[in-house]
Amino acid sequence: MACITLTRDDCIRRDVIKALICNFRLDFSAVEQQWGLHFAEYFTEDLQLLAPLAKRWTGGCE
Repeated sequence: MACITLTRDDCIRRDVIKALICNFRLDFSAVEQQWGLHFAEYFTEDLQLLAPLAKRWTGGCE
């Protein structure tokens, strides 16, 4: 069986996805603290892609 080595990015995204699936929420500061990153900077492209969906879910409210 072949082994797959996860990158740091893979592990960060795994933890984010797991938190969303298990808790239905995400604590940005916990991710920042655990991984030593600034969430909004690290996930800039992802957050931009999700912005229209988030806006639709909240009815346009910020």
